[in-house]
Amino acid sequence: MPGIPADTPPRVREERPSERVARIVLARPEARNAQDKRMLYELDAAFLRAMQDDEVRVVIVAADGPTFSSGHDLREPFAVEEGEQVGTWCGYSLPGVEGWLATERELFVGLCRRWRDLPKPTIAAVQGR
Repeated sequence: MPGIPADTPPRVREERPSERVARIVLARPEARNAQDKRMLYELDAAFLRAMQDDEVRVVIVAADGPTFSSGHDLREPFAVEEGEQVGTWCGYSLPGVEGWLATERELFVGLCRRWRDLPKPTIAAVQGR
């Protein structure tokens, strides 16, 4: 992701706990795994790798710490930068509500639709609130 120092720990970790199983772990326990833009894109990339790997038959989504996820991290502005997007939305730099709507379509609607339609069984191992 542009602008992220190379030594910054990832927000998502990928594991292979057993044959044919991919485990994707939210790895931001200090923030109760609050989903910032970086985590959303890292999660999407991990899902894509698991879906494209023919050896993987099932995906488990888990999280470090006492809380699976506290939701979106509202402390960070959710602005989509040039070249970041994975969807086909556009208009991120438009003024006012048009730009915000385009951003919401990319980060909240678009990614959730992609994840809802994953072609492999996906299990969430949820803990905490």
